[in-house]
Amino acid sequence: MARIETNNLLAIDVAAELRLIGAAQLQGPWQLPTELVRFALKRGAQRVEVTLQGSKFQVADDGCPIGSGSLKALVATLESSVASAERQRALEELETAGGVPLLWAATLAPHRLVVNSGGDDSRDSLIIRAGRTTLSKSDSHDGACWAVRISGSMPRREVERAVDAVVERCRFAEAKIVVNGGKVARGFPGGLYRMRFADPVEGVVALTRTADTSRLWLLSNGVVSTRATLPGYPPFEAAVELGEIGGGETSPSELRAAVGPYLQQIVDRAMDMMVRLSRRLPELEEPARSRLIAVLLEAASRNVWRGQIRKLGLLRALDPGGGAPRWLSLEELQSWERGSIPVVSSADELEGSVTGGSPVLALPVSLRGRVADLTGKRLVAVVPIRRSEGIFVRASRVVGRLRFAAGRVVASRGIGKRIADSMLDGWERAGLKLLREQILGATGGRLSRVYLCEGSGLPVIRGSAGLIPRKGQAIKALKKAHQGDKGALYPIMLVLLEGHGEPLEEMRTLWIDGVCKDKISEEGGQACRVDSEDR
Repeated sequence: MARIETNNLLAIDVAAELRLIGAAQLQGPWQLPTELVRFALKRGAQRVEVTLQGSKFQVADDGCPIGSGSLKALVATLESSVASAERQRALEELETAGGVPLLWAATLAPHRLVVNSGGDDSRDSLIIRAGRTTLSKSDSHDGACWAVRISGSMPRREVERAVDAVVERCRFAEAKIVVNGGKVARGFPGGLYRMRFADPVEGVVALTRTADTSRLWLLSNGVVSTRATLPGYPPFEAAVELGEIGGGETSPSELRAAVGPYLQQIVDRAMDMMVRLSRRLPELEEPARSRLIAVLLEAASRNVWRGQIRKLGLLRALDPGGGAPRWLSLEELQSWERGSIPVVSSADELEGSVTGGSPVLALPVSLRGRVADLTGKRLVAVVPIRRSEGIFVRASRVVGRLRFAAGRVVASRGIGKRIADSMLDGWERAGLKLLREQILGATGGRLSRVYLCEGSGLPVIRGSAGLIPRKGQAIKALKKAHQGDKGALYPIMLVLLEGHGEPLEEMRTLWIDGVCKDKISEEGGQACRVDSEDR
């Protein structure tokens, strides 16, 4: 019986394999410069310069030279005149040596590619032009300051995208990366604080200014390969090096699978950093301090490290008498005997306010709902009279609040039966809908029951519902809101939100603008001034 040569049966189509390597593993020529930077970093480069001009690119680095054996294997792989079995062996040798990026360069820049590599005494030069390869060696190094220099061409339309890719994906590299003469910015976009860790994998966790979800940058040999998010966790960012896991070239999908076992440890590293940082809250400057508090409160709300966070001094309590502020924990605030806590956005709002001498929390509106949920306390906004406001605006607010407060005493005599929404006119339903939406937003969902009722007088709170008499003055505000002046709802909200929250700053600004417009009409064009600080 004749013997079958199994080696021939297992041979691959080398030409097809090269096309697969060059086209399937990269998204396009624009990705090639980034992969050549990764190739340089893998060889230990400390400085990499990328030049992208017109349709030409060049990547030069000071890493270890490319071995002559790898360049010869590349030539053997590309030469169609070489026997198939020998080309296959050369391809396997090149892959084992980590020279796959050279294949990508050869297949994605087929018209012209030049690879110069070597030390001070000798250099190898590989030129690929129109499918023909030339490999030569020189004894001198011609004054070249780079260990490796790879240059070629790509479609002009790809160049701008290639620049963006290098800048975005090489921001975590330890080496100095220069693109068209400018150094690539390192670290996280909008980063505030970061901390390195080496166990169980190597990486960096960070608190940033704007991230609204937790985000992982997964690196292979110092260059970003892919990103992933962690739904359900507070917003932090982490860059994690995973290139050595599994060995060789690692695809983005393999990296995402590889990071799975380490996710909880990465989250713990991030939370540990922020908990440590919280001990320096009094000395941190805004807005970093507010950002850190917001992220920690969100973490507690999501039941991430809640026990530790509840013990941290995150809440600043101000003394109306002018004493030094205190930093309270959620547990300390929850233990207060008072059921409602006065709150302001900043210390400036205490001036001219009536607080009864009790400590007042300084807390942005956006965080009050979380604190109330975590402590079970009711946060009551202190609305001050600001000296920076014009006399007309201050007087209007005072008079308006007094009228509504007085109306609560006498309005009950004119309050009648609640009116179903189906019995209201179209503009009444529309205005009432706007009011409910604004109240829902200002209280975080804790109060949304507002109705029209029979009778006259001013709005009144009955139990947990707000009632607006259909024949009262407040009905005019609903009509103005329906006509586009949402600021007209502000005085109504001041009454209905008492003890539940405070109107959004936007509503207050809209109301002041409306008052100013009315005043301009009354005084024949004389405008009242609202300081930009209040906007």
